[in-house]
Amino acid sequence: MEKLLELARAFTAWDWACVAYSVGLGVLGLVWLRRWFRRNSRTNPRR
Repeated sequence: MEKLLELARAFTAWDWACVAYSVGLGVLGLVWLRRWFRRNSRTNPRR
């Protein structure tokens, strides 16, 4: 039973690490995309 609890705790920690990693990557990607779009709109203004 204790081993099961330890396993569950490890899995939740791993899941949180994965979620944090994914969120971090998503935020970085959004920032990079916004920067890229801003630079693109500056080089060739369409609007």
